[in-house]
Amino acid sequence: MTLTKKMMIREIGRRTRLKNRDVQRMLETLIEVWTEEVVEEGGRIELEGLFVLETR
Repeated sequence: MTLTKKMMIREIGRRTRLKNRDVQRMLETLIEVWTEEVVEEGGRIELEGLFVLETR
């Protein structure tokens, strides 16, 4: 099964009781911030205990 953006928004909204539009805004902003970071030379994202994403 593929977890789509729409499915993530719906599930996060259900679990947090936040409005789906607020979850969507947060998710899109998070992706935007991460994208800006990784396109920079040496950009690195680290979520301790989960994953590290960096560009070369």
